[in-house]
Amino acid sequence: MNIDRTTRRRLHAGATAAAPVLALGLLRLLTDAGPRAAPAATGEPEQADPTPAVATTSPVNAAQRRAMEWLRSRPAVTVGSPMDHPPAAAPVERDAAPAAAQPAVVEEVRPAVTAIVGRGATARALVNGKVLGVGDEVSPGWRVTGIDAREQVVEITGPEGAVRRIGVGRGEP
Repeated sequence: MNIDRTTRRRLHAGATAAAPVLALGLLRLLTDAGPRAAPAATGEPEQADPTPAVATTSPVNAAQRRAMEWLRSRPAVTVGSPMDHPPAAAPVERDAAPAAAQPAVVEEVRPAVTAIVGRGATARALVNGKVLGVGDEVSPGWRVTGIDAREQVVEITGPEGAVRRIGVGRGEP
């Protein structure tokens, strides 16, 4: 068979690179070593220590008994996820005639954006410890008007159209 010099070099380099891998595979096959021989693969637990699996317990003393009774008397505490949405508030009925018009006071708002998850219409932001979506109120008069997950920025609009863009963990850009 006629093989040019370049092809012969490439074949030699490939065979040289593949030889150790093939040798290890053959060694594993002949000695039955490898993942199949590992104790984790068979489902049999490896026990190096002959001690029993269940430890014996000493009798409970009076202080421990009081502590257990106190714990049982405490109400169970369930911690919700910060990403859970609170139930929707009941609609508030307003009087048809508004009270005397009062001048609008623009409150200085300094929201802290901790995280943004999701994209598009499903995007949510963790602002001042509350999970908010577009349209939700950050503080009186200030609403979330945009959440950009790619740029990690929340846009809020306040009274008289004031707009702020707040980045995650860095305040206003």
